[in-house]
Amino acid sequence: MFRLADSKCIIAFDLFGMETTYYKWAEDVDMPNDDVRLHWLRKLIDRGHLDQILISHDICYRTRLSQFGGHGYGHIFRNVVPMMRRRDFSQEEIATILEHTPRRLLTIV
Repeated sequence: MFRLADSKCIIAFDLFGMETTYYKWAEDVDMPNDDVRLHWLRKLIDRGHLDQILISHDICYRTRLSQFGGHGYGHIFRNVVPMMRRRDFSQEEIATILEHTPRRLLTIV
């Protein structure tokens, strides 16, 4: 991951809200939970890669919607952002990950 980041790639962390180590699409993958994902975000930030980080979660099944018991569309703002604050992510770091970098990448022409 660090070698990719050092090459200026965007590093995207998906599947926030998946809090299980079992990943049915690949038996040899140990799925990280949100805490581990935030641990790796901090390491990337500390190495100077803040502007290369994106985060997301999948709402690709009905069971992921809150009305069916899933984490829902608000998981990142409702749960992950408070976790980031408790782990001393600055407001600027949070804003860069959630607003500035996505805006910059989505407006490239």
